[in-house]
Amino acid sequence: MIISTTDNNEFLADGVTPNPNYGVVTESEIPDAPLSPATLTKLEFVTLCQTAGGMTDDMLVAAEGNSALAALWIKLGMATSVERDNSLTGAGLDALAQLSYLPNGKDAVLAAWPQA
Repeated sequence: MIISTTDNNEFLADGVTPNPNYGVVTESEIPDAPLSPATLTKLEFVTLCQTAGGMTDDMLVAAEGNSALAALWIKLGMATSVERDNSLTGAGLDALAQLSYLPNGKDAVLAAWPQA
């Protein structure tokens, strides 16, 4: 099979005529695969809550001692990682924000979540 170049820099097998009903897509026109949120370690998650969410070290210590958040800390302790789109992550961020441990709010943390 012989490959030839046409005037539009299309590569066609020898004897193949381009179909005028279909446009030619160049590599630069192919969209990148959508990025997905990275899976974080527990330390990376807490760091994100501090950097993006505005949680200070004092707030972190107070939040860990708050009985209203006991279930959150138990679940986080049992987790092997933290996923952005897990419903428990959203619920935990909501609870931290409602109790004023995330001054910048849940949305700030989610918006700053790194991509894989």
